[in-house]
Amino acid sequence: MKPKLIVALILSISLMGCVGAFAQEPIPVTKNYVAWAREFLRTMYPTLNGKGYTLTPETASWYDQPGEQKSSFNLYVGKGAAYADLRFVGGYFLHDFVPGKTPPPPRPVDYYPGWQHPHQLLEAGFTFDDHDRLKAFGAFGPAVGDIERAVAFAKQVQSQPELEPGQVADVLTLAGAVYGPNDKDLLVKNFPFEKLGRFLGKLTIVSVGYQPLAENRDNADRWPLWEVTADAKQPDGTVITYKLRFEPFKGDLLNIWTGQDH
Repeated sequence: MKPKLIVALILSISLMGCVGAFAQEPIPVTKNYVAWAREFLRTMYPTLNGKGYTLTPETASWYDQPGEQKSSFNLYVGKGAAYADLRFVGGYFLHDFVPGKTPPPPRPVDYYPGWQHPHQLLEAGFTFDDHDRLKAFGAFGPAVGDIERAVAFAKQVQSQPELEPGQVADVLTLAGAVYGPNDKDLLVKNFPFEKLGRFLGKLTIVSVGYQPLAENRDNADRWPLWEVTADAKQPDGTVITYKLRFEPFKGDLLNIWTGQDH
């Protein structure tokens, strides 16, 4: 077994032993960033819970500073440790292909040569500041939003450049988006104050908006990305301004980053 895989498995197993405690106790204020982040993911992406998935931490540290606490890292949630080697793929079969007589078929879209690893449903990155507060967060993967519907919507929009923004909004709704450009009030109504407040502090929305379609037409699979500015009051009275982005199909959280304290 590879050393990197051994480390990932040990970390994964040790974290799995904490399931019961974090499900019932308040979020602790400690430098155990990975345990905090794990509970954050379980709270914000509950569809992954109870599936027997594996959590794989990924980080780096200075070799000459063994006691250093890492405040920036990635977490993977998937059907096994992210770095586990399942099998090696060196090619693929060309069915009914006769050299010189028939053109070769296109390479399968899911063909990835080399070592195959367990499927990961979520990758999330976390960064904390010097006061153990979340500074930046980002998440992507099959568990975030609805990738298939988003891509289908984007292809339709890009193939019909004559569509006006209002018509595109209708197409987005028909594609299954819950939070289209006309659904600001619904987004605010369903804003996860309680969930995020456990981790960021007591939240107050300052503003809600998104970039116009004209600036994102070539990136329509992620339009509109709702951006919410919110103030988070800390236990010591300090207020941190956070920016949060949500995708339109399910309203899943995509990013968090900080402004300035005040």
